[in-house]
Amino acid sequence: MSTPIKSASSLLLNARLVSPKLLSPVENKICYTSTPKRVPRQSLNFSHDFQAHNFVKNPIQIKVTQENLAEDSLIIDSPHKSELLTYGLSKYDLLYILGKGSFGTVIKGNYHGKIVAVKIIKSKSGCVNESNALNLRHENIITVFDIIVSRKYSLVTMEYHKDSKNLQSVIDDASAVLDRKTVVRFSKDVASGLKHCHENGVLHLDIKPKNILLCDNKVCKICDFGNSVKASNATEMCTFQGTVPYTAPEILRGKLPSTKSDIYSLGILIWQMIYRKSPYEFSNSEVIIYKVVKFNFRPPLDTKDEVLARLCCLCWDENSNKRPSAAQIYDLLNGVVFNEK
Repeated sequence: MSTPIKSASSLLLNARLVSPKLLSPVENKICYTSTPKRVPRQSLNFSHDFQAHNFVKNPIQIKVTQENLAEDSLIIDSPHKSELLTYGLSKYDLLYILGKGSFGTVIKGNYHGKIVAVKIIKSKSGCVNESNALNLRHENIITVFDIIVSRKYSLVTMEYHKDSKNLQSVIDDASAVLDRKTVVRFSKDVASGLKHCHENGVLHLDIKPKNILLCDNKVCKICDFGNSVKASNATEMCTFQGTVPYTAPEILRGKLPSTKSDIYSLGILIWQMIYRKSPYEFSNSEVIIYKVVKFNFRPPLDTKDEVLARLCCLCWDENSNKRPSAAQIYDLLNGVVFNEK
């Protein structure tokens, strides 16, 4: 369930919480209050008057299969692609679903002879934001190859890894190794990816374990830019939504986000890898917002690892200007790995 995050100021007037309908558990998203501007062609086309026969110069061939049913796989050529853009997945039964989220469904596909992941989303559900990743090329960011937009549905073609899983599933798996060295390595990967995003003027604004893919059990990659925004476009015209436990207090107060808002989320993510549980014992979003904004409440820390504990505290400092940059975090974590025996 996704609704815009309202300013938390009304929560601070008294101890009573606002109605759950006002501030409900949400997934991060940026909703434009006016019609999005036309995005210049890079590898992306936007058109509100979509016509399949002239919309795409180089049609994408998508292969949609159910796992272990390669012989019965459904080849989606240009006409079928038109159906996807018009009807989504409603006309298909045998699908190899890679994942589902608040912004759409990801299937396995074929792009110019290469296996890819293809996200099918409703065109008003963040496709403009996904385009912020088109020019990002980094080993710790899932590559977005192309985006095709129609009036109803859109296709986002991305890098595919056969052996990948989101970081939340790793945290929840008691048999998965998340020792100190692994936590540091994964944190470095995310910090490195964020550094590249920020250097290119992109705020992700949805850093959380579910949006970090562990590929081949080796490297973490940031994915899902459906909530991202160009730093230069983060204005009062945007209404921000967020996954409450990971959302920086300045956003909860109705202020504009910055690169340091992503750093706050990274601090919560690092804590979650260390302790392998939800950041807050209570799940009510209104309670979390009230405590975080009014009382500077944060997940509990002990002193078993002073370096990582201090890093978390720096990342989620109330004053965003005091939070380190992604580059500084990466350098600090490099030192932690170097000093380990």
